[in-house]
Amino acid sequence: MGEPIRMSVVEPCRIIRHLRRAALRQAGAGPDDAQLMERFLADRDESAFEALVRRHGSMVFGVCRRVLGRRHDAEDAFQATFLVLACKAAGVRNRAALASWLYGVAYRTAGKARAQAARRRIKERKAAVVEAREDNHERHDLARLLDYEVKRLSDKYRTAVILCDLEGVSRKEAARRLGLPEGTVSSRLAAAREMLAKRLTIRGVALATGGVAAVLAHNAASACVPAQLIGFTVQAAAKVAAGHAVSAAASAPVAALAKGVMKTMLISKFKVALGLVVAFGLMTVGWGAYQSTRAAEDSPPPKEVVKAPAPETPDDAKDDDVDLPTGPALTQVRVRIDKEGRLVVKTASRGLQGANYGSGTGSSGQPADVTTIQIHRYDLADVKVVDAKGKKVEEADLARLLKKETIGMATFYGQPVDPLHLRVLKEGTLVFALPAAKPAGNAGPNHLPGPQTAPLIPADGGLPAQTVPANKQPPRFGPGFPGQPPLNNIPENAPPKGH
Repeated sequence: MGEPIRMSVVEPCRIIRHLRRAALRQAGAGPDDAQLMERFLADRDESAFEALVRRHGSMVFGVCRRVLGRRHDAEDAFQATFLVLACKAAGVRNRAALASWLYGVAYRTAGKARAQAARRRIKERKAAVVEAREDNHERHDLARLLDYEVKRLSDKYRTAVILCDLEGVSRKEAARRLGLPEGTVSSRLAAAREMLAKRLTIRGVALATGGVAAVLAHNAASACVPAQLIGFTVQAAAKVAAGHAVSAAASAPVAALAKGVMKTMLISKFKVALGLVVAFGLMTVGWGAYQSTRAAEDSPPPKEVVKAPAPETPDDAKDDDVDLPTGPALTQVRVRIDKEGRLVVKTASRGLQGANYGSGTGSSGQPADVTTIQIHRYDLADVKVVDAKGKKVEEADLARLLKKETIGMATFYGQPVDPLHLRVLKEGTLVFALPAAKPAGNAGPNHLPGPQTAPLIPADGGLPAQTVPANKQPPRFGPGFPGQPPLNNIPENAPPKGH
């Protein structure tokens, strides 16, 4: 008999791991992203992470390639993106939308790598070798612009575009991964394509929704990940999951890029948290102020405190505190400015006229009570004018205010205006402090004794009233205006005629 065939014994765990890895490589088969993430976090399952890399690797590499242009830089950004996933897997909240999360990290990583490459090329400009681009220049710029607009979409629309257009997953499979109805995924995908087309139109690129889908499909087809790159990335992620430092698990450029992206993500989270704290604080302060206002409105009114009556003040003390005017009383007048620029003042006075009082008698032969109108003219420079608030009115303003005859108040004989009289005047009323008549020896019409341009005219149509010399004092009755008719030859204490 021949020698029996010996079969090598293989560990069952290795066989199970190989079969699981082969099953995960089949498109559309196996667990979804959330389940793979749970297995990687719980058991540090290398096959689960490899399935995630193979499932989303083409999308991630395509983003990095379009942003960076150079293949070598894109491979470093690809590895850094999945190293960030290995380190931050526990912080991914919506694990069903892992594709959207990876797209954002890949775009951010590629942008940081692009900045680093630009700084490096500045230092090595003389020795730099520009790699020839495989794609058309215009198409490359359009793809990069489209990636920027995809990143700006909200999470639910971005996830639909990434799964169906960039990763080539059917809508049915995308609905299964996201746990949504297929119709919801279709409507979100259509809305996302329409938003992208509008945003590209604003940027000067006229592209229909079908054209957007075609460009995205071309981007997905052109992103083929080398198998060796996937192997290096999975090994580096396994080392990080086992507790090794990022710098020990990958090359220096990849490790530096991954650390920079994680630092940026941490700062972004801190800014968001700080913004939430500030917003919460403002809301708390506003709510507290609202509650305080409401409590003040709802609280009963304070009880009135009954105060003891103040001791009575003697009548003589009260009289000393009375705030009453003591200056000359104001007389109502009518004023205007004539063509010569002089102030024309009219005033009315009442007095008795008859056989012994002047010319004219009443119907009964007794002295008549006659109202007399007097007119005087003054130079504006000799008159002091104030308004109802005591403010001085200048000559230039008087010419504007007195274009026509106006009612005002006045004092005579150069007496100043008592400010306490102004409290009862209507706003806009002018008060005139008229000067005393000057001696007749001075030249000029304003220096004539008595009225200057018109005689005293009785209001009832009688004879003109007698004028009074300028050096006479005003009578007991009437407003005290100079020129009031005197009591002719009647003693001050004589009784009226007929009594």
